[in-house]
Amino acid sequence: MRVTYDAESDCSYFYFTDSLARGEARSIPLNVEGMPGMLVLDVDRDGKLLGLEVVGASGLLRGDALEKLASAVIAES
Repeated sequence: MRVTYDAESDCSYFYFTDSLARGEARSIPLNVEGMPGMLVLDVDRDGKLLGLEVVGASGLLRGDALEKLASAVIAES
């Protein structure tokens, strides 16, 4: 599993597969009333989960998790 975080867009992506071909995933947005962001599930044609996007990550992820993601991205740069 690989995780990315983009501070500028405040989005995080959790990859549950090593590779994702263009057009392979179908996106299912989950926008729950009162939730300070949105989740987007990416699934294959069989409904298997390929990835998870966290939109508004700073509102949905705990501060310690967000700090780890941000510092991991800085270390990769």
